Amino acid sequence: MNLKERVIEKPDAIIVIGAGLKRMNDEIACSAQSVQNVEKALDLLEELGTKDINLVFSGGFSLDSKTEAETMKKYFKEHYSEMYAYYFESNSVVYLETKSRNSYDNIRYSLNLAEQNKWRNIIFIDQPMHLLQLKLLATKELRKRNLRHSVIVEFIGAEPVWGGNAQKQWRNPFVFALYEILSTGYYLLKGKII
Repeated sequence: MNLKERVIEKPDAIIVIGAGLKRMNDEIACSAQSVQNVEKALDLLEELGTKDINLVFSGGFSLDSKTEAETMKKYFKEHYSEMYAYYFESNSVVYLETKSRNSYDNIRYSLNLAEQNKWRNIIFIDQPMHLLQLKLLATKELRKRNLRHSVIVEFIGAEPVWGGNAQKQWRNPFVFALYEILSTGYYLLKGKII
């Protein structure tokens, strides 16, 4: 995505939503979709060419006490060591949001960080088919917190992962779409959106 196509030219924070974990031999690693989400965030940071953007890895789902957020940070450090070092020499901070267990929690806890740090321009990154649900949840949460007009939120899709590299339940895009419809309906019934 070209900078001219985006709403936010320079975000205060980029929030990367976790998309699961996987076992690789004896290690816990990011799912293929989480890797794509991290890669998209790093591409965006590189495109913006600035050090002072905060990075948040959001995801509390865990295997063997390793959370999505922790594994995404580990992936960043291991595969992009120069960028990681550059980033930590700056005024930017990499935050780990490890409490969330679902999409609503990803939004809620990430917006808590935004409020605490007075971030006004935020970009969320996740799988494209999940962005509508995140947008609906964020809109309601911003309204509830009276931040609807003071915080600008943008949602950017990472490359989706289908087939054998995806988490087992998301190998078929039609199954994923059905899941998104049902889970969005659940949030609607619980009063979390609209």
